Amino acid sequence: MQIGLVDVMDKSSSGNGPNVAIAALSGYLTANGHEVGVLDVFHAAREEQARFLGSAWGLVGISASSFDFQVGLRAAVEVKKRTGAPIVFGGPHASVAREEILAQPDVDYAIYGEGEIPLLGLAELLAKDRRPQAARLKEINGLIFRDGQDVIVNPPQSRVADLDTLPLPAYRLFPMEKYSEHHITTSRGCPFSCVFCASGAILGKKWIARSPERIVEEIECLIRDFGKKTVVIVDDTFNLDVERVKRFCRILLERNLGISWLLMAGLRADRTDLEMLQLMKASGCRDFGIGIESADPGVLKRIAKGETIEDIARGIALIKQAGYRVSGSFMIGNPGDTLETVKRSFEFAKSQALDGVFVYHAIPFPNTKLWEFVEQHGHFLRSDYTNFDKHFAEPVFETPEFPRSDRVEAYRTAQETFPDVSLGRSDRLPIARYVRAFVRRLRDEGVRAAVQRTGSFFMKRLKSAARSRIGTRVPPAA
Repeated sequence: MQIGLVDVMDKSSSGNGPNVAIAALSGYLTANGHEVGVLDVFHAAREEQARFLGSAWGLVGISASSFDFQVGLRAAVEVKKRTGAPIVFGGPHASVAREEILAQPDVDYAIYGEGEIPLLGLAELLAKDRRPQAARLKEINGLIFRDGQDVIVNPPQSRVADLDTLPLPAYRLFPMEKYSEHHITTSRGCPFSCVFCASGAILGKKWIARSPERIVEEIECLIRDFGKKTVVIVDDTFNLDVERVKRFCRILLERNLGISWLLMAGLRADRTDLEMLQLMKASGCRDFGIGIESADPGVLKRIAKGETIEDIARGIALIKQAGYRVSGSFMIGNPGDTLETVKRSFEFAKSQALDGVFVYHAIPFPNTKLWEFVEQHGHFLRSDYTNFDKHFAEPVFETPEFPRSDRVEAYRTAQETFPDVSLGRSDRLPIARYVRAFVRRLRDEGVRAAVQRTGSFFMKRLKSAARSRIGTRVPPAA
Protein backbone atom coordinates (compact mmCIF):
# COMPACT_ATOMS: atom_id res chain seq x y z
CA MET A 1 0.00 0.00 0.00
CA GLN A 2 1.05 3.58 -0.61
CA ILE A 3 1.00 5.43 2.72
CA GLY A 4 1.47 9.17 3.09
CA LEU A 5 2.65 10.60 6.41
CA VAL A 6 2.25 14.31 7.20
CA ASP A 7 4.18 16.27 9.80
CA VAL A 8 2.54 19.59 10.74
CA MET A 9 4.88 20.54 13.60
CA ASP A 10 5.95 24.19 13.66
CA LYS A 11 9.74 23.96 13.76
CA SER A 12 10.35 27.66 14.22
CA SER A 13 10.81 27.36 17.98
CA SER A 14 11.15 23.63 18.69
CA GLY A 15 14.26 22.66 16.75
CA ASN A 16 14.75 22.31 13.03
CA GLY A 17 15.00 18.59 12.47
CA PRO A 18 12.93 15.66 11.21
CA ASN A 19 9.97 14.36 13.19
CA VAL A 20 11.50 11.35 14.94
CA ALA A 21 8.15 9.57 15.40
CA ILE A 22 7.27 9.80 11.70
CA ALA A 23 10.80 8.72 10.78
CA ALA A 24 10.44 5.63 12.99
CA LEU A 25 7.00 4.83 11.55
CA SER A 26 8.35 5.23 8.02
CA GLY A 27 11.19 2.83 8.69
CA TYR A 28 8.85 0.26 10.18
CA LEU A 29 6.29 0.46 7.36
CA THR A 30 8.89 0.29 4.58
CA ALA A 31 10.58 -2.66 6.27
CA ASN A 32 7.20 -4.42 6.13
CA GLY A 33 6.76 -3.88 2.41
CA HIS A 34 4.77 -0.64 2.18
CA GLU A 35 5.62 2.41 0.05
CA VAL A 36 5.81 5.53 2.18
CA GLY A 37 5.96 9.23 1.34
CA VAL A 38 6.52 12.02 3.87
CA LEU A 39 5.37 15.63 3.73
CA ASP A 40 6.91 18.10 6.19
CA VAL A 41 4.41 20.95 5.92
CA PHE A 42 6.76 23.44 7.56
CA HIS A 43 9.38 23.00 4.84
CA ALA A 44 7.29 21.97 1.84
CA ALA A 45 7.00 24.37 -1.09
CA ARG A 46 3.80 24.50 -3.13
CA GLU A 47 5.18 22.08 -5.71
CA GLU A 48 5.97 19.49 -3.05
CA GLN A 49 2.54 19.84 -1.50
CA ALA A 50 0.93 19.48 -4.93
CA ARG A 51 2.89 16.29 -5.64
CA PHE A 52 1.85 14.83 -2.29
CA LEU A 53 -1.81 15.71 -2.82
CA GLY A 54 -1.68 14.28 -6.33
CA SER A 55 -0.48 10.85 -5.19
CA ALA A 56 -2.74 7.81 -4.94
CA TRP A 57 -2.47 7.20 -1.22
CA GLY A 58 -4.27 4.24 0.29
CA LEU A 59 -3.92 5.82 3.74
CA VAL A 60 -2.67 9.16 5.03
CA GLY A 61 -1.41 9.59 8.58
CA ILE A 62 -1.10 13.00 10.25
CA SER A 63 1.04 13.48 13.34
CA ALA A 64 0.29 16.47 15.57
CA SER A 65 0.76 17.76 19.06
CA SER A 66 -2.07 19.66 20.70
CA PHE A 67 -0.26 22.89 19.77
CA ASP A 68 -0.40 21.90 16.07
CA PHE A 69 -3.76 20.10 16.00
CA GLN A 70 -5.67 22.89 14.24
CA VAL A 71 -3.05 22.90 11.48
CA GLY A 72 -3.39 19.13 11.29
CA LEU A 73 -7.14 19.42 10.87
CA ARG A 74 -6.74 21.84 7.99
CA ALA A 75 -4.30 19.41 6.41
CA ALA A 76 -6.81 16.56 6.88
CA VAL A 77 -9.55 18.55 5.13
CA GLU A 78 -7.29 19.28 2.16
CA VAL A 79 -5.97 15.72 1.91
CA LYS A 80 -9.47 14.28 2.08
CA LYS A 81 -10.76 16.69 -0.56
CA ARG A 82 -7.88 16.12 -2.96
CA THR A 83 -7.13 12.41 -2.51
CA GLY A 84 -10.17 10.82 -0.87
CA ALA A 85 -7.78 8.71 1.22
CA PRO A 86 -8.79 7.64 4.73
CA ILE A 87 -7.14 9.80 7.40
CA VAL A 88 -5.57 8.48 10.59
CA PHE A 89 -4.33 10.87 13.29
CA GLY A 90 -1.43 10.03 15.57
CA GLY A 91 1.12 11.82 17.70
CA PRO A 92 0.81 13.39 21.16
CA HIS A 93 -2.61 14.97 20.61
CA ALA A 94 -4.24 11.67 19.67
CA SER A 95 -2.96 10.14 22.90
CA VAL A 96 -4.34 12.88 25.15
CA ALA A 97 -7.57 13.60 23.26
CA ARG A 98 -8.48 10.00 22.31
CA GLU A 99 -12.10 9.78 21.09
CA GLU A 100 -12.47 13.58 20.84
CA ILE A 101 -10.49 13.53 17.60
CA LEU A 102 -13.16 11.54 15.78
CA ALA A 103 -15.65 14.33 16.37
CA GLN A 104 -13.96 15.80 13.29
CA PRO A 105 -15.71 14.44 10.16
CA ASP A 106 -12.56 14.34 8.03
CA VAL A 107 -10.73 12.11 10.51
CA ASP A 108 -11.47 8.42 10.02
CA TYR A 109 -9.16 6.82 12.58
CA ALA A 110 -6.78 7.71 15.37
CA ILE A 111 -3.94 5.81 17.03
CA TYR A 112 -2.80 6.43 20.58
CA GLY A 113 0.42 5.29 22.22
CA GLU A 114 3.21 3.74 20.18
CA GLY A 115 2.19 3.76 16.56
CA GLU A 116 4.25 1.15 14.69
CA ILE A 117 2.18 -1.97 15.28
CA PRO A 118 -1.32 -0.36 15.15
CA LEU A 119 -0.50 1.61 11.99
CA LEU A 120 0.88 -1.44 10.23
CA GLY A 121 -2.21 -3.42 11.26
CA LEU A 122 -4.54 -0.71 9.95
CA ALA A 123 -2.63 -0.39 6.66
CA GLU A 124 -2.69 -4.11 6.02
CA LEU A 125 -6.39 -4.32 6.83
CA LEU A 126 -7.25 -1.39 4.52
CA ALA A 127 -5.13 -2.91 1.75
CA LYS A 128 -7.53 -5.85 1.75
CA ASP A 129 -10.78 -4.01 2.51
CA ARG A 130 -11.32 -0.27 2.01
CA ARG A 131 -14.36 -0.35 4.33
CA PRO A 132 -13.52 -2.93 7.00
CA GLN A 133 -16.12 -4.19 9.44
CA ALA A 134 -16.01 -3.05 13.06
CA ALA A 135 -15.20 -6.59 14.18
CA ARG A 136 -11.93 -6.48 12.23
CA LEU A 137 -11.04 -2.99 13.41
CA LYS A 138 -11.56 -4.07 17.01
CA GLU A 139 -8.66 -6.49 16.58
CA ILE A 140 -6.16 -3.61 16.27
CA ASN A 141 -5.06 -2.50 19.73
CA GLY A 142 -4.35 1.21 20.08
CA LEU A 143 -6.87 2.12 17.36
CA ILE A 144 -9.81 4.53 17.67
CA PHE A 145 -12.58 4.33 15.07
CA ARG A 146 -16.28 4.86 14.42
CA ASP A 147 -18.86 2.10 14.55
CA GLY A 148 -21.97 3.85 13.30
CA GLN A 149 -22.58 6.74 15.70
CA ASP A 150 -20.33 5.27 18.38
CA VAL A 151 -16.62 5.97 18.79
CA ILE A 152 -14.69 2.87 19.82
CA VAL A 153 -11.40 3.13 21.73
CA ASN A 154 -9.64 -0.21 21.53
CA PRO A 155 -7.42 -1.48 24.36
CA PRO A 156 -3.86 -0.11 24.28
CA GLN A 157 -1.19 -1.74 22.17
CA SER A 158 1.54 -3.39 24.22
CA ARG A 159 4.85 -1.56 24.10
CA VAL A 160 7.75 -2.59 21.90
CA ALA A 161 9.88 -4.44 24.44
CA ASP A 162 13.20 -4.17 22.58
CA LEU A 163 13.64 -0.96 20.63
CA ASP A 164 16.83 -2.29 19.05
CA THR A 165 14.70 -4.71 17.01
CA LEU A 166 13.03 -1.83 15.17
CA PRO A 167 14.53 -0.82 11.81
CA LEU A 168 16.44 2.45 11.70
CA PRO A 169 14.25 5.49 10.96
CA ALA A 170 13.73 6.21 7.24
CA TYR A 171 15.34 9.65 7.17
CA ARG A 172 15.85 9.37 3.39
CA LEU A 173 12.14 10.20 2.99
CA PHE A 174 12.62 13.62 4.61
CA PRO A 175 14.01 16.87 3.14
CA MET A 176 17.18 16.39 5.15
CA GLU A 177 18.99 19.22 3.37
CA LYS A 178 16.50 21.66 4.89
CA TYR A 179 17.21 20.68 8.48
CA SER A 180 19.96 22.33 10.53
CA GLU A 181 19.97 19.49 13.07
CA HIS A 182 19.82 15.72 13.24
CA HIS A 183 17.08 14.61 15.67
CA ILE A 184 17.12 11.19 17.29
CA THR A 185 15.44 9.40 20.17
CA THR A 186 17.30 7.02 22.47
CA SER A 187 14.44 5.91 24.74
CA ARG A 188 10.67 5.95 25.12
CA GLY A 189 8.44 6.52 28.10
CA CYS A 190 9.04 8.05 31.51
CA PRO A 191 8.64 6.35 34.92
CA PHE A 192 7.96 9.57 36.77
CA SER A 193 4.53 11.04 37.44
CA CYS A 194 4.90 14.80 37.13
CA VAL A 195 1.39 16.20 37.31
CA PHE A 196 1.90 18.60 34.38
CA CYS A 197 3.38 16.06 31.96
CA ALA A 198 1.44 14.02 29.38
CA SER A 199 4.31 11.63 28.67
CA GLY A 200 2.60 8.81 30.55
CA ALA A 201 -0.56 9.20 28.48
CA ILE A 202 1.42 9.32 25.25
CA LEU A 203 3.97 6.52 25.59
CA GLY A 204 3.42 5.03 29.02
CA LYS A 205 5.28 5.07 32.30
CA LYS A 206 7.67 2.23 31.53
CA TRP A 207 11.04 3.56 30.38
CA ILE A 208 12.44 1.47 27.52
CA ALA A 209 15.89 2.37 26.21
CA ARG A 210 17.85 1.65 23.08
CA SER A 211 21.36 0.31 23.46
CA PRO A 212 24.25 2.77 23.12
CA GLU A 213 25.58 0.72 20.22
CA ARG A 214 22.34 1.07 18.25
CA ILE A 215 22.15 4.81 18.96
CA VAL A 216 25.67 5.39 17.67
CA GLU A 217 24.92 3.26 14.61
CA GLU A 218 22.04 5.61 13.78
CA ILE A 219 24.25 8.68 14.26
CA GLU A 220 26.90 7.22 11.98
CA CYS A 221 24.27 6.58 9.28
CA LEU A 222 23.00 10.15 9.58
CA ILE A 223 26.50 11.59 9.22
CA ARG A 224 27.36 9.30 6.30
CA ASP A 225 24.15 9.96 4.36
CA PHE A 226 23.36 13.58 5.24
CA GLY A 227 26.49 15.20 6.60
CA LYS A 228 27.65 16.26 10.03
CA LYS A 229 25.18 18.40 11.97
CA THR A 230 24.38 18.93 15.64
CA VAL A 231 22.66 15.84 16.99
CA VAL A 232 19.64 16.64 19.18
CA ILE A 233 18.32 13.93 21.51
CA VAL A 234 14.59 14.41 22.02
CA ASP A 235 13.92 11.89 24.82
CA ASP A 236 11.53 12.66 27.63
CA THR A 237 14.03 11.14 30.09
CA PHE A 238 17.57 10.66 28.80
CA ASN A 239 19.73 9.98 31.84
CA LEU A 240 17.60 7.59 33.88
CA ASP A 241 20.36 4.97 33.47
CA VAL A 242 23.63 6.75 34.23
CA GLU A 243 25.78 3.83 33.09
CA ARG A 244 24.00 3.73 29.72
CA VAL A 245 24.85 7.40 29.20
CA LYS A 246 28.49 6.73 30.05
CA ARG A 247 28.63 3.81 27.61
CA PHE A 248 27.08 5.96 24.89
CA CYS A 249 29.68 8.69 25.44
CA ARG A 250 32.57 6.23 25.47
CA ILE A 251 31.48 4.75 22.14
CA LEU A 252 31.25 8.23 20.63
CA LEU A 253 34.81 8.87 21.79
CA GLU A 254 36.05 5.48 20.53
CA ARG A 255 34.53 6.07 17.09
CA ASN A 256 36.02 9.59 17.01
CA LEU A 257 32.93 11.01 15.33
CA GLY A 258 33.68 14.57 16.39
CA ILE A 259 30.02 15.56 16.68
CA SER A 260 28.26 18.15 18.78
CA TRP A 261 25.13 16.93 20.53
CA LEU A 262 22.59 18.28 22.96
CA LEU A 263 19.41 17.42 24.82
CA MET A 264 16.14 19.06 23.83
CA ALA A 265 14.26 18.11 26.98
CA GLY A 266 16.86 18.60 29.65
CA LEU A 267 18.64 16.49 32.23
CA ARG A 268 17.39 15.13 35.54
CA ALA A 269 19.59 16.60 38.25
CA ASP A 270 19.15 13.61 40.56
CA ARG A 271 20.50 11.17 37.94
CA THR A 272 23.94 12.67 37.47
CA ASP A 273 27.45 12.06 38.63
CA LEU A 274 30.66 13.87 37.78
CA GLU A 275 32.05 11.09 35.59
CA MET A 276 28.91 11.02 33.46
CA LEU A 277 28.94 14.79 33.00
CA GLN A 278 32.65 14.83 32.12
CA LEU A 279 32.16 12.06 29.55
CA MET A 280 29.22 13.92 28.05
CA LYS A 281 31.35 17.03 27.64
CA ALA A 282 34.31 15.12 26.21
CA SER A 283 32.08 13.34 23.67
CA GLY A 284 30.62 16.58 22.34
CA CYS A 285 27.56 17.40 24.48
CA ARG A 286 27.40 21.17 24.52
CA ASP A 287 24.02 22.13 25.95
CA PHE A 288 21.18 21.03 28.19
CA GLY A 289 19.02 22.49 30.89
CA ILE A 290 17.52 21.35 34.16
CA GLY A 291 13.80 21.24 34.76
CA ILE A 292 13.66 22.66 38.27
CA GLU A 293 9.95 23.72 38.13
CA SER A 294 9.88 24.93 41.76
CA ALA A 295 12.27 25.47 44.65
CA ASP A 296 9.50 25.02 47.21
CA PRO A 297 9.68 21.54 48.82
CA GLY A 298 5.91 21.34 49.23
CA VAL A 299 5.26 22.14 45.57
CA LEU A 300 7.93 19.67 44.40
CA LYS A 301 6.22 16.98 46.44
CA ARG A 302 2.75 17.82 45.13
CA ILE A 303 3.82 17.79 41.50
CA ALA A 304 5.46 14.35 42.03
CA LYS A 305 8.71 15.52 40.52
CA GLY A 306 10.62 12.77 42.29
CA GLU A 307 13.41 15.18 43.27
CA THR A 308 14.18 17.31 46.30
CA ILE A 309 15.61 20.79 46.17
CA GLU A 310 18.79 19.29 47.67
CA ASP A 311 19.01 16.88 44.71
CA ILE A 312 18.67 19.78 42.32
CA ALA A 313 21.29 21.95 44.07
CA ARG A 314 23.71 19.02 44.09
CA GLY A 315 23.13 18.44 40.38
CA ILE A 316 23.75 22.11 39.59
CA ALA A 317 27.04 22.01 41.51
CA LEU A 318 28.17 18.91 39.59
CA ILE A 319 27.26 20.42 36.24
CA LYS A 320 29.27 23.54 37.02
CA GLN A 321 32.17 21.39 38.21
CA ALA A 322 32.12 19.58 34.86
CA GLY A 323 32.55 22.92 33.09
CA TYR A 324 29.04 23.53 31.80
CA ARG A 325 26.91 26.64 31.92
CA VAL A 326 23.75 25.84 33.86
CA SER A 327 20.24 26.91 32.90
CA GLY A 328 17.05 26.03 34.72
CA SER A 329 13.36 26.23 33.93
CA PHE A 330 10.61 27.10 36.39
CA MET A 331 6.83 26.89 36.24
CA ILE A 332 4.16 29.22 37.58
CA GLY A 333 0.92 27.72 38.82
CA ASN A 334 1.39 24.04 39.63
CA PRO A 335 -0.56 22.51 42.55
CA GLY A 336 0.55 24.13 45.79
CA ASP A 337 1.96 27.20 44.06
CA THR A 338 1.26 30.70 45.31
CA LEU A 339 2.87 34.03 44.61
CA GLU A 340 5.13 33.42 47.61
CA THR A 341 6.33 29.97 46.47
CA VAL A 342 7.11 31.32 42.99
CA LYS A 343 9.16 34.17 44.44
CA ARG A 344 10.98 31.57 46.54
CA SER A 345 11.90 29.77 43.30
CA PHE A 346 13.32 32.97 41.85
CA GLU A 347 15.41 33.52 44.97
CA PHE A 348 16.76 29.99 44.57
CA ALA A 349 17.66 30.70 40.94
CA LYS A 350 19.62 33.78 42.02
CA SER A 351 21.36 31.89 44.83
CA GLN A 352 22.54 29.23 42.37
CA ALA A 353 23.91 31.83 39.93
CA LEU A 354 22.18 30.13 37.00
CA ASP A 355 23.38 31.17 33.55
CA GLY A 356 19.88 30.98 32.09
CA VAL A 357 16.43 31.11 33.68
CA PHE A 358 13.30 30.14 31.76
CA VAL A 359 9.84 30.69 33.21
CA TYR A 360 6.54 29.26 31.97
CA HIS A 361 2.95 29.25 33.08
CA ALA A 362 1.75 25.73 33.87
CA ILE A 363 -0.28 24.45 30.90
CA PRO A 364 -2.77 21.61 31.62
CA PHE A 365 -3.70 18.96 29.08
CA PRO A 366 -6.27 16.14 29.20
CA ASN A 367 -5.12 12.86 30.74
CA THR A 368 -2.74 14.68 33.08
CA LYS A 369 -3.16 15.15 36.80
CA LEU A 370 -2.80 18.89 36.34
CA TRP A 371 -5.92 18.89 34.15
CA GLU A 372 -7.82 16.98 36.84
CA PHE A 373 -6.51 19.39 39.48
CA VAL A 374 -7.84 22.41 37.57
CA GLU A 375 -11.22 20.76 37.02
CA GLN A 376 -11.54 19.97 40.74
CA HIS A 377 -9.85 22.93 42.40
CA GLY A 378 -9.54 25.75 39.89
CA HIS A 379 -11.08 27.62 37.03
CA PHE A 380 -10.06 27.62 33.35
CA LEU A 381 -9.49 31.09 31.92
CA ARG A 382 -9.17 29.58 28.44
CA SER A 383 -11.15 26.53 27.38
CA ASP A 384 -9.73 25.21 24.09
CA TYR A 385 -6.47 23.47 24.93
CA THR A 386 -5.63 23.06 21.22
CA ASN A 387 -5.07 26.82 21.23
CA PHE A 388 -2.84 26.81 24.30
CA ASP A 389 0.76 27.86 23.80
CA LYS A 390 3.69 27.01 26.04
CA HIS A 391 4.94 30.59 25.67
CA PHE A 392 1.75 32.29 26.87
CA ALA A 393 2.45 35.37 28.96
CA GLU A 394 -1.10 35.03 30.35
CA PRO A 395 -2.16 32.12 32.59
CA VAL A 396 -4.76 29.68 31.27
CA PHE A 397 -6.26 28.86 34.68
CA GLU A 398 -6.43 30.12 38.24
CA THR A 399 -7.11 28.72 41.71
CA PRO A 400 -8.49 30.39 44.86
CA GLU A 401 -5.05 30.46 46.48
CA PHE A 402 -3.33 31.64 43.29
CA PRO A 403 -5.70 33.90 41.32
CA ARG A 404 -4.99 35.30 37.89
CA SER A 405 -3.79 38.64 39.24
CA ASP A 406 -1.11 36.94 41.37
CA ARG A 407 -0.03 34.76 38.44
CA VAL A 408 0.37 37.82 36.24
CA GLU A 409 2.39 39.50 39.01
CA ALA A 410 4.58 36.37 39.32
CA TYR A 411 5.32 36.50 35.61
CA ARG A 412 6.08 40.22 35.85
CA THR A 413 8.38 39.53 38.79
CA ALA A 414 10.28 37.05 36.66
CA GLN A 415 10.74 39.71 34.00
CA GLU A 416 12.12 42.12 36.55
CA THR A 417 14.29 39.57 38.35
CA PHE A 418 15.98 38.16 35.25
CA PRO A 419 16.20 41.15 32.89
CA ASP A 420 18.77 39.84 30.39
CA VAL A 421 17.86 36.21 29.87
CA SER A 422 15.42 36.37 26.98
CA LEU A 423 17.15 38.78 24.64
CA GLY A 424 20.57 37.45 25.56
CA ARG A 425 20.12 33.74 25.02
CA SER A 426 16.79 32.48 23.81
CA ASP A 427 14.85 34.87 21.62
CA ARG A 428 17.43 35.35 18.89
CA LEU A 429 17.28 31.83 17.48
CA PRO A 430 13.47 31.57 17.23
CA ILE A 431 13.27 35.00 15.59
CA ALA A 432 15.96 34.00 13.10
CA ARG A 433 13.92 30.94 12.24
CA TYR A 434 10.82 33.04 11.66
CA VAL A 435 12.85 35.22 9.30
CA ARG A 436 13.95 32.14 7.36
CA ALA A 437 10.37 30.85 7.27
CA PHE A 438 9.15 34.21 5.96
CA VAL A 439 11.79 34.32 3.23
CA ARG A 440 11.08 30.75 2.19
CA ARG A 441 7.33 31.38 1.92
CA LEU A 442 7.95 34.64 0.10
CA ARG A 443 9.98 32.73 -2.47
CA ASP A 444 7.63 29.78 -2.82
CA GLU A 445 4.17 31.24 -2.26
CA GLY A 446 4.29 34.95 -2.82
CA VAL A 447 3.94 38.05 -0.67
CA ARG A 448 0.37 37.51 0.51
CA ALA A 449 0.94 33.95 1.73
CA ALA A 450 4.22 34.88 3.41
CA VAL A 451 2.60 37.72 5.34
CA GLN A 452 -0.51 35.73 6.24
CA ARG A 453 1.31 32.56 7.34
CA THR A 454 4.43 34.02 8.92
CA GLY A 455 4.45 37.78 9.05
CA SER A 456 1.80 38.38 11.70
CA PHE A 457 3.28 35.83 14.06
CA PHE A 458 6.77 37.15 13.40
CA MET A 459 5.65 40.64 14.37
CA LYS A 460 4.05 39.23 17.49
CA ARG A 461 7.38 37.62 18.41
CA LEU A 462 9.26 40.87 17.86
CA LYS A 463 6.85 42.74 20.12
CA SER A 464 7.05 39.97 22.71
CA ALA A 465 10.85 40.08 22.63
CA ALA A 466 10.75 43.82 23.23
CA ARG A 467 8.43 43.41 26.21
CA SER A 468 9.57 40.16 27.76
CA ARG A 469 12.74 39.14 29.49
CA ILE A 470 11.67 35.54 30.05
CA GLY A 471 13.25 32.64 28.18
CA THR A 472 11.26 30.80 25.57
CA ARG A 473 12.85 27.40 25.35
CA VAL A 474 10.82 24.23 25.44
CA PRO A 475 10.58 23.38 29.16
CA PRO A 476 12.46 20.21 30.09
CA ALA A 477 10.29 17.19 30.82
CA ALA A 478 10.55 15.13 33.95
